[in-house]
Amino acid sequence: MSLGKIIIVEDDSLSARLLQRNAEKLDYEVVGNFSNPQEALECYKENDVDAVLLDFQLGDEWDGSELNARIQEIRPVTVIFITSADDDESLQKILTANPDGYIQKPINSRELRAILQMAIYKTKQEKALTELNETLDEKVIERTRELDVAVTSLVKEMAEKEKVQLKLERALEAEKEFSQLKSSIVSNLSHEFKTPLASIRSSAQLIKAIGDKEGRPKEQKHAHRIEKAVDSLTDILMRILLVEKDQDAVYSAEIMTFNLAEFMKGLLQESQFDKVDNVSIAYEEQLAGVEVSSDKRLLKQIFINLISNACKYSHPNGTVYLTLNIENGTLIFVVKDEGIGMSSETQQQMFHRFFRGDNVGSIEGTGIGMSIVRRCLDALRGEVNVDSTEGKGTTVTISIPIEG
Repeated sequence: MSLGKIIIVEDDSLSARLLQRNAEKLDYEVVGNFSNPQEALECYKENDVDAVLLDFQLGDEWDGSELNARIQEIRPVTVIFITSADDDESLQKILTANPDGYIQKPINSRELRAILQMAIYKTKQEKALTELNETLDEKVIERTRELDVAVTSLVKEMAEKEKVQLKLERALEAEKEFSQLKSSIVSNLSHEFKTPLASIRSSAQLIKAIGDKEGRPKEQKHAHRIEKAVDSLTDILMRILLVEKDQDAVYSAEIMTFNLAEFMKGLLQESQFDKVDNVSIAYEEQLAGVEVSSDKRLLKQIFINLISNACKYSHPNGTVYLTLNIENGTLIFVVKDEGIGMSSETQQQMFHRFFRGDNVGSIEGTGIGMSIVRRCLDALRGEVNVDSTEGKGTTVTISIPIEG
């Protein structure tokens, strides 16, 4: 059984034959092997493939970047560039073309297997997400129609109180079902990602170990990039799962006594927030020897999300200011940045799940961090105050009653 369908575009006939032979040995079906870009394009129009292996330097007529653009115009697909170059300038040109990956000649079976597995998996997951979005759109339209009918009926029956009440209850039940459906889909999809992500990370670690043993720094470099990408995606999935889980079960406080200064020191060292756009962390506290009683797990979620947001929405090379103190039996934690800030409308909705401000632009995020903070604070009977001005920065102050 074929693991996936691919097209090869390579103007060196020997390299093309070797690449096809290696791909077929790995149980991939090669739909076509072309040196002519136009022939490759026609084949792609007629065949549904999972990936295209494309020589970046095809010749005088077209280069790999132009052919990739024409392929994507027909329909999106994962494209992996092939190159014999290893200098920084050439690799930068490849990255500028925005491929899904690249592989350098000479190509061995291990590298080809790893890059194809990731490419095929990416294509299949994107198709699954597209189908899921289409299904969700249909559900939204269906639910919207049901609610429109319910509202129309309610307006007509205002004089009959019992009927109005019945209609409202039915509409509310339909809304709850839709919310449960969305939560179930998000959770199931996140769980489905976990196993293949773990496999990809294990493969990357194996490639890195082999590269280290055989003295191959390029393999180690690419394997490290794979590991970082997998860790980033895993963190996003875990955050989505956390915000979708039952609040009473996940956010129930488990009180223990611990040294607050040591806890904060470990959190800052572990998280390495200053790696984000060279943002500096200015931390101030007077907690030497202070023991407190609280839930370390919930506090960690609160601190990490607030500091991460401050770093993410700060300007490059900016500074995030942190203060942590105990005042009259209350933990006071202040996070201040001088970044993009928030409008008053955004501040009113910032604790809603999956909400993101209208000024975040291309900054990555899921919109669930502050929802997690709100739930953790509720479990600890804490409060939060947000002071923000768009374009000037944000200050978030939390207060949590503690025993110590």
